[in-house]
Amino acid sequence: MTAAGDPRPRCPPDCVVPAAGGGVAGGGVGDSVHLVVVSDAHLLGPEDPEQAALCAFLDGLRCDRLVLLGDMLHAGWTWGGPHPDHHPFFSALERTCARGVAVCWVPGNHDFGVQVPPAVQAAGPHVVDCDGRRLLLAHGDEPDRSVGYRALRGVLRSRAFSGLVRGLGPDRGMALLRRIAGPRHPPEAAPPRALVTAQREWAARQLRDPGLDGVIMGHSHVLGEVALPGGTLWHTGAWLGLRSWLEVIDGQVRLHGAGG
Repeated sequence: MTAAGDPRPRCPPDCVVPAAGGGVAGGGVGDSVHLVVVSDAHLLGPEDPEQAALCAFLDGLRCDRLVLLGDMLHAGWTWGGPHPDHHPFFSALERTCARGVAVCWVPGNHDFGVQVPPAVQAAGPHVVDCDGRRLLLAHGDEPDRSVGYRALRGVLRSRAFSGLVRGLGPDRGMALLRRIAGPRHPPEAAPPRALVTAQREWAARQLRDPGLDGVIMGHSHVLGEVALPGGTLWHTGAWLGLRSWLEVIDGQVRLHGAGG
């Protein structure tokens, strides 16, 4: 169970949750931070403290590669450029790229309609080689095979819906997207156990590949790591509420969750 005052979702007993801890990724003296992963920020706009905190995090980030593992925006689309509410976040991304960090955005189920800036790479689920480890990164909604979710996903990613949102323009289009997205997931809520189970089963199938060492995914907002046959599954938690992230330092995968 979640301890009093701890906003992290309850995790199954065999899911190891990291101790809370703040700070910007970067490791200690002599450490080599090759990869940082952040997911599920669900940013709303300039009045959202999560957005301001994430922009500050990005401005202090020191690493070779940053992967945004989906749902960075609670509702996201592109009308000739980012929605004005998200300009500070996209400006922070551009500054991160300008410092030489390779940034990759894996779209989630809330921000799949975003056209990423030219300096940012757009990618689906993919494998990265990091200090001798081969890690599969995916947003985490891939295992969700529920009929309702797959049907809604098909409608929202259709050409007709895209045309509707673009035709409405930034203001009315964003209002529609936010209405569909609904309220943000409260960080103290229990994780959807059916989804967590499906994610583990999906990860276990991927780890049958002897060339893989681990799977990293978000979407469930669960924070922790699970040992599976063939490798490890790391749940990235969520920037929303948890201020969590994952980093690979000298070949070691570390999870951080600052909470609050």
